[in-house]
Parts: sequence; C-alpha cells; structure tokens
Amino acid sequence: MNEPPMTKQNDVRRIMISVAHSMLGIFLLFVLAEPANANDGDPVAIRYWPGGCFSIESMWNIHVAIGVDAGNRAALPRLADVEFVDDYWEASESYSLVLDRKPNEPNAMLKPMSECPNPSLNSIRFSRVALKNEATQKSLFVNVLFVDGVAILDSNKNSVGDLLAALKEVKDLPKEIQTIDAFLIDDTIADPASFETLRGLLKPRVMVLRGAVKFDKVGDAFVEPIAHNTLSVSRSGPTSTSKWVKLGENPWSMDAALADLFDKKEAACKSSRAVFKELSVNQLNFRPSNGTHTPRWNTEHMMGRELLFFSQIYHAMDSNIPILDLNPKQMPPDYRPAHKDWTGLEESKQMERVESFTRRFAYLLNGMDLNKTAKGSAFWTPKALLKQMEAHYKEHTANVVKKKELPDWPKN
Repeated sequence: MNEPPMTKQNDVRRIMISVAHSMLGIFLLFVLAEPANANDGDPVAIRYWPGGCFSIESMWNIHVAIGVDAGNRAALPRLADVEFVDDYWEASESYSLVLDRKPNEPNAMLKPMSECPNPSLNSIRFSRVALKNEATQKSLFVNVLFVDGVAILDSNKNSVGDLLAALKEVKDLPKEIQTIDAFLIDDTIADPASFETLRGLLKPRVMVLRGAVKFDKVGDAFVEPIAHNTLSVSRSGPTSTSKWVKLGENPWSMDAALADLFDKKEAACKSSRAVFKELSVNQLNFRPSNGTHTPRWNTEHMMGRELLFFSQIYHAMDSNIPILDLNPKQMPPDYRPAHKDWTGLEESKQMERVESFTRRFAYLLNGMDLNKTAKGSAFWTPKALLKQMEAHYKEHTANVVKKKELPDWPKN
C-alpha cells in the first residue's frame, strides 16, 4: 500500500502515525480466519420479483429465474442462465434435470439427470414432483431445487388450498420434499390457519411468502417483513420450528456514497480480470526466478481477501452467510494453488463470483456508518475496506503486469 507523500513539516509524531497506519494496513490484509468449506455451506440467494417471478443465485454465480416473462425480465439483475418453464419437463421427458457448468467450461447447460452422471458440486438439480389427489384422480406439480446443500420447494403457483387438498391425500411424502429448507409460496389470499397447516405437513426451515400477504402472524409465530427482495439461506441442521418471512419485490438500493465506493472497487476488479483472463495455465503457474509469487497466487489472494473480509461482516449480520476463507498461503515457498489447472478465464470468473457475492448481500450494510468499524470486523470500516479493495486490485494486477517483462516469462 502506498502512503501519501511526506512534507518537510511532518513532525516525528506524524511520521510515527504514518508508519503505524502502514504496518496496520499490511497486517489487516494478511490476518487469517478459520477456513470454511465451499459448496455445501455456501449461501444461496432467493429473490422475488414483480409478476410472480423468483430467482436463485448461487455462489458459483449460476442464476435461475422461474416465472419470468416479458414483463418482469428487465427487473432481473442480469440475464438468467435458465429461465425455467414447464416446457423443459415435457421436452426432456424427465422429472430430474441438472444445470451445471464445470470449471473451464464456457456455459452452464441444462440436461436430464440421466445425461449427467457426475454433476459438479456447483450444479443445481431440479426435480418435478407430482402430488396426486386420490379423491379427484388429479395431480398437481411442484418443483424442488437442490443447490449447495439447500433444498428449495417452489409451489409452482399452486394455491395453498390446492396444495393442502393434494398433500392430505398423500400417504408418504415423496423423498424430494421430505426435508425442505425453504418453501416459496405465491398464494397471497389464503388465511393464516391454512398456511400453518401447510407448514405442519412439510416442516420447512423457512416459509417464504410474498410481501403482498395481509397478515403479520401465523399462530404464535410472527412473520418477518423484509422490505427488499432478497433472502439468504444455507445448509443447516434440522429444526423443530419454522421461520416465517415475507419478501418485497424490489431490490435494496444503495445510497450514493456507498454506491460510489462499490462502483470504484468493481471497476478495479473488472480491469484486473481483463488482465488475468488472457493468461494461459502455464503463465498463471509461472514461478519467477526472482522469488516472487506466481500470477495465480495474485488472483487467489485478491479474491480471497475480499471474500474473507466481507463474509466476516455479512456473517455477523446474518448467520446464514458463513465466514468464507479461500486465502492462499502468504509466502511463495508455502503456496500451493487451489486449482492449478484453471485457465485465466476461470480465475477471472472466480474474481467475478466474489464481486457478485459482495454486491448480492450488500443489503446487510444497510444503516451502517461507513466511517465506523463494521460489526463482525476487528478493524475495517465499510468505507476503508471498499477503498482498500480497490487499491488492492490495482496493486496486485500491476505486480503481475511487471512479471511479463521478466526474461523468463513464458510466451504461452
């Protein structure tokens, strides 16, 4: 980190403070936390949108939209990898589908499970479950999404009354819906007692209602109103109670000061990604003869610092978001690449995934004083952290650009 230039008027006290700040900044960037495993602990974002649409965003940055149409597509934060519609079930002739993109592959692909015998840990699995009403001999369908250890049940726009009628006729719940983490319900008309009966049959960890429901309590349980449209959920142990929330349909909006800090950090990350995505696997693993780090270490280090520091703050605000530490060892002799076969493009995608994570859950910064140490952080204020990350991307990217001038730099 570069310090501002000294002037002749600096007295001894100011020099000492400057040195102390410099040393503190170095220490803060290299402090370690307990590591967390990826995938089956990663936070998943559930988001509601206008017109009966909801979307799922995973840590691998896979984005699924269900119920999207021409009227609400523009509201989504970005183009979905899949806009899920019933036609997929009919076209695939399968009730089990997989959406997956493995490292170094260009795009996520949706295929029947039978064609994906070895899906990656980052995949999203879909199951269509038929609930047959024996009295009427009619079936209704619900959808289950499995991602990062989380099971999400989509009511598929079925009313609470129809779901109850079908479930009461089911002798044994289908295995796909026996353990549900989040149950998404579109019905805004049913009475609280019916919702509670439905909850009792499925026992999800969280009942996710639309903000348009009129009640604030179900039995003895309060329904938590969330003004914005995003809820985090992650894998957890069984619980005897269910949490009730109702989500709005509009994303949380940053104030101008915070938005400016985010924009500058993301611009620095984008410029950095442009450098790394052009590097070959060989160039990323290049160990300079001068003893400095490989280019791959730099990208892992930049990504890891942002992920760790922001997840510490987010975890303090929402326990569904774990502390995520993917930082590499600091000294060159101790460093072992996390993914030595990842291309430069995949490493740049990893940086982008962390950037998306930071913005996806930024609503947890709502109301924080940008100039006071954030909850969950031992030393960072939101403003200082965002400015430091901006500088950090620029610094380490410049270090890698310099490596290209070394005589032993590989040409490909």
